[in-house]
Amino acid sequence: MPPSPHYGNQLKVLTGTSSDLRHRPDLGTMDPTSDTTDIREWYDQYIAAKAGLLTSEAPLIKAVQDDTLDVDQLEQRIEGFRLEIPVTGRFCSDCHDLFDHWPDLSDDTSVHPDGTECFPGSGADWKHAVARSCHVLQLEATARNGCVFCALLIQKLKDSETLQPVRQISARIDSIGESADVQISLQNWGKNQSQLLWLNWPGKLSTHCNGSNALSDNLIVGALKGDGNYCCLDGAHSSSC
Repeated sequence: MPPSPHYGNQLKVLTGTSSDLRHRPDLGTMDPTSDTTDIREWYDQYIAAKAGLLTSEAPLIKAVQDDTLDVDQLEQRIEGFRLEIPVTGRFCSDCHDLFDHWPDLSDDTSVHPDGTECFPGSGADWKHAVARSCHVLQLEATARNGCVFCALLIQKLKDSETLQPVRQISARIDSIGESADVQISLQNWGKNQSQLLWLNWPGKLSTHCNGSNALSDNLIVGALKGDGNYCCLDGAHSSSC
């Protein structure tokens, strides 16, 4: 059942400080006039929603569009992340770690971990892994610091007009103490020697490129080719690589 209209325009984020900003972002604080019961009800429906319901036009996503964010406090959080995460050689420390320990998607398992058959071909053809998990404000911070990979992800959010709703969803989830991390998915692209990469909605995970739990209608951020080069895609069904 879609959320009630009163879920929107409820939340103002007043972020405080955190003793461990690097690994656990400080939780947003509810405006005194907001009803945390409403936010919890929205969250429970959001987490339970089937993949096909979570397009960018889904009521659960559009419910956040009138939420008010304290931009000054969000900027303080981003600046805090900028101090915590160094960027060297055009990449942040988290991206360096990802590139040094790239997920191995080479096995020949014939089924996904959830027990369903892969399609088409062997499990390795469409094998999925979470490449990285982080708060969207962390991505914004490292992008501002000059990390070109994080900047690519943030630019994708801006181009698809989903950066603001991702911030708003993250603020709601932060305010009730749940994880608002955005997971970066990686999947073999069939038999064509490329790997697809996409962003998931905060706190959600899609394990296949055809699942709508992934962020926005423009599902795929890009494809990493077998020769190490990268190409951007306009959507999940592009064959430009």
